Amino acid sequence: MDYFIMARHGHDDGVNLDYDGICQIDQLVAAIRTYAGEAVEDFRILTSPKVRAKQSAERIAKALNIDTPQEYEELFTDTDGKVYEIVGKHREAGGLIVVTHKEVANSFPSFFHLQEYTTRLELPIVYQGEALACHQGQWTQLPSGKVISETG
Repeated sequence: MDYFIMARHGHDDGVNLDYDGICQIDQLVAAIRTYAGEAVEDFRILTSPKVRAKQSAERIAKALNIDTPQEYEELFTDTDGKVYEIVGKHREAGGLIVVTHKEVANSFPSFFHLQEYTTRLELPIVYQGEALACHQGQWTQLPSGKVISETG
């Protein structure tokens, strides 16, 4: 896996993506295309089965022409260790986009960094319709494109 992207679902009305959420996800898709380029052809998407996350993941998959997102209940609020196990099952993919919720989106990227690069790193909060992306230890906020860290 060359790319790892932890995305938080777009803004919602309590259940479904609303207009703002759809716009956020569309901006995120454009940022992912710019960030990963042609590598997106080998990406997979994992998602929480909750409606707002699933709608976000499906919109991303359709726009990037990637296979249907795979659902995992654990991506709703499970522990970092369990999420890491799920991510590990998809290492052969060129990249992985995980669409989830506040709790997982804001704790897992730092845990992932510690497991992969054996250093602690405080990463910024992931707001609705945003993502943290990692490529070779360098973290980037999407859609802003702001580089957070470089490893090595």
